Amino acid sequence: MLQLLRSLTLLGAFNPDTAGSEAPPADPVPVDSASTSAEPLPVPSAVQLMALARRLLEHAEQGSASLAQRMDEMDQRSSTLKIALDAAETQMQQSLHSAEALEGEIATGVQDTQRHIGEGLARIDGELTRRLAETTQIVSLIEGIANELNLLAINAAIEAAHAERHGATFGVVAERIRELAGSTRSHAQRIKEQLDFGDLHEALERFQQDTGDTLGALADSTSASTRRQLGNFQHMHAHLESVRDNNKVIFEVLGQSQSAVERVAGKTRWSRSLLAEGTTALEQGGEPALTRLLQDRDLLRAPDFDRLAEIRRRGVLRVAIEPDFKGLSFRRRPGDPLQGLDADYARAFARWLGVECQFLECPWDQCTELLAAGRAPGEPEADLVWSALPPNASYRDVAFSESYTYLPYALARRKGDTRISGIADLEGRVLGCINDPAAFDTLAGAGLRWPANQDQPGGRVRLANLVAYSDQGRIHDCLADGLVDAFAVDRPIYWWACYGEDSPWRGQIELLPAPISASPWYYAAGVSAEPSGYHLLAALNRFIGEFRGSPERRAIEQRWQGQLLDGTQSYRQEPGDLPGETELRERYLDHCQRLGIEPRTAEDADPRRLSA
Repeated sequence: MLQLLRSLTLLGAFNPDTAGSEAPPADPVPVDSASTSAEPLPVPSAVQLMALARRLLEHAEQGSASLAQRMDEMDQRSSTLKIALDAAETQMQQSLHSAEALEGEIATGVQDTQRHIGEGLARIDGELTRRLAETTQIVSLIEGIANELNLLAINAAIEAAHAERHGATFGVVAERIRELAGSTRSHAQRIKEQLDFGDLHEALERFQQDTGDTLGALADSTSASTRRQLGNFQHMHAHLESVRDNNKVIFEVLGQSQSAVERVAGKTRWSRSLLAEGTTALEQGGEPALTRLLQDRDLLRAPDFDRLAEIRRRGVLRVAIEPDFKGLSFRRRPGDPLQGLDADYARAFARWLGVECQFLECPWDQCTELLAAGRAPGEPEADLVWSALPPNASYRDVAFSESYTYLPYALARRKGDTRISGIADLEGRVLGCINDPAAFDTLAGAGLRWPANQDQPGGRVRLANLVAYSDQGRIHDCLADGLVDAFAVDRPIYWWACYGEDSPWRGQIELLPAPISASPWYYAAGVSAEPSGYHLLAALNRFIGEFRGSPERRAIEQRWQGQLLDGTQSYRQEPGDLPGETELRERYLDHCQRLGIEPRTAEDADPRRLSA
């Protein structure tokens, strides 16, 4: 196994670390449709098998790294969820204690009020009973007086008959009647006083006031306890809202993680199967059997294999592309052809080559993997990637074209969400982005920190979470539905979604005018960094140069991002010594020299001359 890897390195068939120092672009090595060598020099089949297995395992490693980042985000959310649940439990316990205390306060208050009312009513009842007894006595006295007056009246009537002779007697009677009358008035006054309930009314008013004070104090106590309860329930509601938000993010990350798990498992199964079949073939029939196996799988390449010549031979350009990038490569309705900025550029290049354009659709973060192998065993690999590819060292074994479009890296929010007007407003919020190493670098450079880079110096804004999306069909709904608070994105990917007349998201989401990065982003096309891809990359760069000032390009840019933005940045300014046409030319010449292959000829790699 180690000897095979050493042989692979010596052959130079693949090695992303052999990029030379930057130099002025060299003229393309001419290429011809036929090799000048009498017969292609064989490359050991085992070497090619090991090369493909290595690439598949690297793809699995990349998927594992993506999965690890998502697990970090889930771990952060799980910790936040636990804190929220603990806080909610504490609030529930406090609410229970408050409810028990309130119940005791109400019971005590009711008992005190009942006792106070009973005592007050008893005092009033006693006073009424006493006064009623006195009134009864006075009434009896008045009845006695009335009886005496009645007797006097009778006597007076008798004496009246003798008035002439006994007039003096009337004087005595009259005096007595006057005394009785005075006594009657006196008792009547007492009755009036006894029947005056003014002081009783005052007592009732005092009792009413005391009762009101008692009930008021009880009401105040109840109100305070109720407010405490309400506050506890509000806090509990906030914690439950936090739980709900955490659950949304966790389920969203889980959904994105599933694709990474499937990706790792699929690549690992494929590489194991390939190695197992190769081992069996070697054991049973040696190198010839392994060669037949690789030929049957369409995995064997001649040493002088040239990607551009193969495209011309088959008449089809195979382009790896994401089929759900709104504004770049998408379908408005099922069954429609792909449309968008990248789809239009790729078709224009195929026309320039004079071949048909065939799109190999796959998730965006797996497009570069199709340069090494097809989407599944038995499927062909892609000739190039034309799908929102920002040059980055994390894309292994990829050589980059010149930049074909420039665009702002922007921040999007829900329509009218004034809470978010820039990067500073993302503190403690959930940000979505595409699972793109260049996006992570740009966000980190802008001072954003999340669980995966929280210890990196220079942070100014700490996110609650960064959710990286591999499923491009979710990147608009996640914002419109509130699963993330904002989304960092390449402008064309949101331009049509925000403002297209037939976009289902129009009026729901919007782009903020200020870009996240100071300099514009740019896209490049990518080819395999193997020597066989040199002539294709040279032709691609020639097309980009000719197409740059064309009316068709201007129309494409205006249609899909609302503006034509030019720049000077390219893969050369990115860290990591990324390979381009110059580096691939050196690899090609070195490859030909090592294997004794005469370089192919084609004037300036012009496909229009190739067809002559």
